[in-house]
Amino acid sequence: MAQVLRRASFQALDQLVQRALDTGVDFVIFAGDVYDGADRSLRAQLRLREALERLARRGVECFLAHGNHDPLPSWQRGLELPEGVHRFPSEVSSFEIQRRGRTVAQVHGISYRRRDETESLLPLFPRRPGPPFAIGVLHANVGGLKGHDNYAPCTLDELRSLGFDYWALGHVHHRQVLERGQPWVVYPGFVQGRSVREPGPGGCYRVEVDRQGTARLYFERLDVVTWVEEQIDVSGLDATDRLLDLALERREALRRTAVRKTGSEELAHRPAVLRLRLTGRSPLHGSLVRGDLPAQLLEALRDGEEERPDFVWTESLELHTRPPVDRSARRQQEDFIGELLRAGHRLRQREDAAAEIRRRLGQRPEARLVEDALDQLDDEEILALLDDAEALALDHLEP
Repeated sequence: MAQVLRRASFQALDQLVQRALDTGVDFVIFAGDVYDGADRSLRAQLRLREALERLARRGVECFLAHGNHDPLPSWQRGLELPEGVHRFPSEVSSFEIQRRGRTVAQVHGISYRRRDETESLLPLFPRRPGPPFAIGVLHANVGGLKGHDNYAPCTLDELRSLGFDYWALGHVHHRQVLERGQPWVVYPGFVQGRSVREPGPGGCYRVEVDRQGTARLYFERLDVVTWVEEQIDVSGLDATDRLLDLALERREALRRTAVRKTGSEELAHRPAVLRLRLTGRSPLHGSLVRGDLPAQLLEALRDGEEERPDFVWTESLELHTRPPVDRSARRQQEDFIGELLRAGHRLRQREDAAAEIRRRLGQRPEARLVEDALDQLDDEEILALLDDAEALALDHLEP
């Protein structure tokens, strides 16, 4: 399984190349974060160059932008790119796509000259470059998306104002279409997820543009191994075997749906790595958080998976269970736990509950250690911290 995971990114890249050749695309855009510059992996760069050579030999032009994970200086010196591969420098460069003697598209893009590109790069792009179909290649955080470093920040309105037809974006590793036409603004996401932080299908977008300049997008799935997060509600469960049954059912359901087409168009199962999140109030809570039950469950879920080509490997169990306590009744008792629960209840009743929690947390001396993480939480997530705190207190205080 370790070998499958190590090879997955390279195999997904190979599948991207083959899909591009099979569908007869005119050119391919790589919008940055193609490899990890911090690793200085010559192997990864050689495999990328090999993939680019396969495309170039078949007349498929390639456009390569460098982002924060793979800024320009991270490329190995002396490693030349094939003819037909255009690398964007640290200023905006423009290329024309010609077919049968006429220009059918323009591609404008820029690369990061350093990892931390904190200023907007949009002022460097031309205004209203079309016709014909104008594409901008930009590695950026559009609209200050949470959970992502705010590199080359810009807004949707700023992208719209430049008059491009399509923005091919990098940096955010989760697939999303921010604008559908006039212009298209698209994050294709990852080709192959590398951890549970990149769950779900990976691939690329194939874009077809007609003579009127109307674009249609088709998602092409390319990942070799899928990372998945699943949730199981254990509310009321008091039997270990029933919990194991639920987990096994979820594992097998994932195996049945993890299907892909091979090169011969036969169906094959796509291996998966699964993280299970256990939630809800259960008498099993104490055994889960203090005993060896999680280790036993993981052993049972993993048993035999390493021998299967369609493995579903349970990577971990996340415990978000709660003790089976009637908080409403417990609040009525005149003791320390009752007062603690009443304090939390009073806080929840406030209209500004989330703001008050933020204020109180900010007064703590250790707040500076977690302020960046707290800033990324919305009000609902902040209020959930109160639930977590009460459950933790009950777990330690309630006999």
